[in-house]
Amino acid sequence: GHVVRILSLSQHSLTTGNSSEAITHVEYDTDDGPNWASGRHHSTTEATLLAVMRAANTRRGDTSR
Repeated sequence: GHVVRILSLSQHSLTTGNSSEAITHVEYDTDDGPNWASGRHHSTTEATLLAVMRAANTRRGDTSR
């Protein structure tokens, strides 16, 4: 495995209302250097988990995930 350090996290609603989707952006750092990942979902928790999982699964130069 590899270490992923979350440097910052921001969440935003895409529209107003209870059915709005949320997007979470995480800035993270690995041995390959800093980068960003995002997650989008109706649940803010799920959007955050998706963003963190993408950060953990992405290597610099690999855009397939």
